[in-house]
Amino acid sequence: MRQHLIILSLLSSAALSAQTTFTGTPDNIIDALNWDNGLPTLTQQGTISSDATWPSDNDLDGWDLVLTGGTLTDGSTSYLLNEIMGGTKFDIQGGTWERGGVVRMHGGAILSINGGTANLGGIAAISAAVGGGQDGGFILNVASGSITMNNIINFNNQENTSTINVSGGRLTMGYISQQSRTIDEANTFFNISGGTLETYSLRMSANDPNIVVTVSGGELNIGAGGYNPNSLDGITDQRHINFPLNSAGTLTITDATQLIFEEFYTNGTLLFNGSNTTPFNEVFFVQGSALSLGASAQSIKITDATFNHSTNEVTLRWIDTGTTYLIEATDDLNFSKGVSEIKVNETADTTSYPGEIAFTFTDPGTAQKRFWRVKVSS
Repeated sequence: MRQHLIILSLLSSAALSAQTTFTGTPDNIIDALNWDNGLPTLTQQGTISSDATWPSDNDLDGWDLVLTGGTLTDGSTSYLLNEIMGGTKFDIQGGTWERGGVVRMHGGAILSINGGTANLGGIAAISAAVGGGQDGGFILNVASGSITMNNIINFNNQENTSTINVSGGRLTMGYISQQSRTIDEANTFFNISGGTLETYSLRMSANDPNIVVTVSGGELNIGAGGYNPNSLDGITDQRHINFPLNSAGTLTITDATQLIFEEFYTNGTLLFNGSNTTPFNEVFFVQGSALSLGASAQSIKITDATFNHSTNEVTLRWIDTGTTYLIEATDDLNFSKGVSEIKVNETADTTSYPGEIAFTFTDPGTAQKRFWRVKVSS
């Protein structure tokens, strides 16, 4: 009889997720002797929870670093020193990162603010490598806590993409009056879904396309420096602010008026759902210097739908937004023509399902297949 020997190789969880902890107080983070398991790498996450120094002329190249407490004092004052690159992941969960000068991030680096504070001076981030090489942009995630960039922010990544995601907390950039431009070079994307992004100005380089700010939630606050996308057609050259469908976000520009917002919308540097074809007043609402989506631009979420074939009765239920509603019906999902309309009247049920409305009506169509949607009635 032939016997087969089966060997199972089991790796411990510690081997799969190595850790190293900073032990120096306040010795520098570049000295391997100040870590209990050597310097951090992309496969060995390092944690700093006490005061520490990051001496000048030392890059973070291929690190996985978490700051949970204390103050990390960064000694560099030049963008050529103490770069963050090589796919480095730097996650600030607590404590404070202090740096007086420029930070150059590139090569797929990821900086995440998940609590705590980062205070940066100079031009806050440049993603191009030394000598203009293009080895990859960076990602900045702000979920809680705050990061303040005390000067202009210059994303010099002409060939590669850098992305800034604000889902909570606060990102403050270029918030001093003498600085006039906050975004330079192409392929920079801001995604604001929560929290606040505030800047003295939002001024885009005139020669570089593909600078897009998407506001799906949260607040975008532009100060006295204003919004200048340097574009006559923000759709063609992709320099614009876009409010997607159902955005709950707001855009505030110091001293802006509805006329100013309408001008941005006309030239395609302010968009609704990627377009500026729908009349401005049908999608946007302006109060003072703040702009948001109006009620008619909000789609209504249908939570239940039933159809009685014998009576042609339809019952739809949806989340109540506190306005008046209109139901549209179509045979082919084309709601731009041949649409039947049913007004929602006082017979709607507003009590059986708290926070929702249920409405029963007779479908005016005769087709076997129908499609319905609920809109805010103008």
